Amino acid sequence: MKKKFRDDYLQRSYDQMAETFGLSKKQATEAVKALENMGIIKRIFKTIQVRGQILNNVLFIKWVPKRLYEVTFPEEIEENTLSPPKEIPLSAEGGRGIPEYSFYGRLSVASKDVQKFAESDLPPTYFCYGTRDPFVSEFEECMAALKKAGVLAGSDVPEGRPHGYGYTEDWIPGYAEWLKSVFEKN
Repeated sequence: MKKKFRDDYLQRSYDQMAETFGLSKKQATEAVKALENMGIIKRIFKTIQVRGQILNNVLFIKWVPKRLYEVTFPEEIEENTLSPPKEIPLSAEGGRGIPEYSFYGRLSVASKDVQKFAESDLPPTYFCYGTRDPFVSEFEECMAALKKAGVLAGSDVPEGRPHGYGYTEDWIPGYAEWLKSVFEKN
């Protein structure tokens, strides 16, 4: 196995994460804590020596790939088939941050259950998809259900773009503005 970090785990400060993602240090700290609460990462604080200087409480991140996979693909696949479930379950306790749809090798199935969304205390949700995406109706129905459940939801839908167009269409500044307005309201 090839080692990816200088040490055993990823070492980043909250300040570095804040700068990377355009957040405040407080927002970066809260995001890391939320990931740890979901079991996706584990924070490890170490004392290290750098150029002869002792540094205490240096943050390291241990990834938990199995949990990340479980959160990313919460559907239950029966008997190891690739048949998608009729509906992706959301739990009231574990609903925060769990995606409402899944694809990549499976048929996309978006939840449209307003009651489950309302009971799950979901965070604000942003959709970004092109008008040529084969899942447009799934996204639109899911977003409508989220809004009906009282979940703040925004979107960017570039005309003529296919599924998975990624960062190439300059959607990130619009998302950043939307996210900034979410933080200002809450």
